[in-house]
Amino acid sequence: ADDLLSKGYDYFIRLAKVLATSFDNLRFHVVGGYSATDIPLEHISEKIIFYGKQPSSFFLDFYPSMDGIVSFNRPFVLAPGAFDGFPTGACLEAGFSGVANIINDPLKLNNTFVDDVDILILDEEFERSVSRISILLSDPAALARLGEATWRAFHRVMNLDRQLWARTKIIGDELLTHTGLVSVVPASTSTLDTGPLRAATQDLRNQIAQLQHDAAHWHGVSEQLGKGIP
Repeated sequence: ADDLLSKGYDYFIRLAKVLATSFDNLRFHVVGGYSATDIPLEHISEKIIFYGKQPSSFFLDFYPSMDGIVSFNRPFVLAPGAFDGFPTGACLEAGFSGVANIINDPLKLNNTFVDDVDILILDEEFERSVSRISILLSDPAALARLGEATWRAFHRVMNLDRQLWARTKIIGDELLTHTGLVSVVPASTSTLDTGPLRAATQDLRNQIAQLQHDAAHWHGVSEQLGKGIP
């Protein structure tokens, strides 16, 4: 939507212009709805490639050929309350391909990844960001190690069993604490509730219907007694 701020494209180009003066072999790649005319590229115009918007299949070959992904997202720019998660989906996908994550965390959502070990976390101090990235670029082996560390950290933290267990535990704890959250099978059936499932639950539905009927009856009796009606 012609926005250059929320995804940090302006910050990326600013970094590129400074870093390119010290690292002649550095090349930049932009995927998404940006073009060479959005921000003047000046001396990096021959060192940057724009791919436009791409389908998911594009990244199967793209990410393995990259050393690092730079992501500098800013919350609440597109709309009040709008923000990207941490790490973003693109950063996660890149990290799973061994691409070093060089990203920011403006809302302080990180409570797992270690800065300068698993990933490199940038901030609004531009000169500090340049310095930290320059250290990596000066040592290709260190950059490769960070990419491997990102890969290992993402696989450890985003492990399916670990993620599902954590969510299941939260839901289970809540269900045990708040009885109002416990769900019961409705007495009525839907048009989708057919076949073996309907047959298997019919007795239970009948019991629930009878309980609901009895509860309504005794609720009515209680109200009448409360009004002094014999």
